[in-house]
Amino acid sequence: MKVKVARVPKSGIILEEEEPPEIMGESLGGVEYKEPVHARISVSLVGRTLVVLGNLTTSAALECNRCLKKFDYRIEVPDYRFTAEVKGDETVDLTESIREGIILNLPMKRLCSPECKGLCPACGRDLNASVCNCKKPEVPGPFSQLDSLKP
Repeated sequence: MKVKVARVPKSGIILEEEEPPEIMGESLGGVEYKEPVHARISVSLVGRTLVVLGNLTTSAALECNRCLKKFDYRIEVPDYRFTAEVKGDETVDLTESIREGIILNLPMKRLCSPECKGLCPACGRDLNASVCNCKKPEVPGPFSQLDSLKP
């Protein structure tokens, strides 16, 4: 999305645009952007500073961190902000800033549902679909060495 500074009136302007999902660049970390990025922003000039405020929305297919299945996730950036010093009648490209805002609003822990049971660590079976009869490996606790000490 590009803003032409010469077209911004003193009172500001509200822009509503959609950018194709390709502006998000190469999909990394199991994220596949499915919908266009919808931007509703207000653009104003404060002195020689371009001020952009608004919200961004899109949708992506994420990979669950527990069961590795793909699921749809709605991404909303309710407080998108951008400022830049401008010298004249230039054009300011917001694409990189929009991309950054969306990526920063992806969840750190990506779960298809809070109740997701994940995969069996022994056989790899999806525990959401069926029960596994594998014997769980016993992992010694961090203080297990203390059990061998005599009082």
